[in-house]
Amino acid sequence: MTFVPKFDTKFGGPIRDNIIAFLEANEADAFLWANNDQPLPPTKEWRKSIHYNTLSPVTSVVLLVTQPKQADDDSRIDSRHEINIVVDIQGPKPDEQVVEAETRIRAYDAILRNGTVDDILAGMEVRKKCGGFDMEIGEHNYNYFYNEPTSMYRTTVFFVVTVNLFEVRHQGA
Repeated sequence: MTFVPKFDTKFGGPIRDNIIAFLEANEADAFLWANNDQPLPPTKEWRKSIHYNTLSPVTSVVLLVTQPKQADDDSRIDSRHEINIVVDIQGPKPDEQVVEAETRIRAYDAILRNGTVDDILAGMEVRKKCGGFDMEIGEHNYNYFYNEPTSMYRTTVFFVVTVNLFEVRHQGA
């Protein structure tokens, strides 16, 4: 017997992947805008997790929370997805790193605010299987660390994107 789920939910993974693709495709132009027409180095590594950084700069797009809630009439699943956008820069020049991290996070914020439902929910059959799209960008958080033995500084800046949507009941269920 073939398993047919009640809902063909995609949850947060495809949304995270779409955000990575959208940020990566638009970062060069957004960096010019955010940095007074001066280029920034491209992101050296795009990650779906946060782990020890040996490259710099790194951007991590990490799925933090998926909260599904089935509608009372069984017709859809409403879901909320929280995705962390993290810029991580390490090196010996903390003041320069701070400015670069601030510029990068500003550019990423602007890119996502320009995004459409089709950019963020690409491949999820928007208007057929899902809808009710809403995206909020949270506060920007700044962290600074110093590693005395190596004389290296680490600057991390992040914000959380919250995406709300619904997915309708699977046709075969």
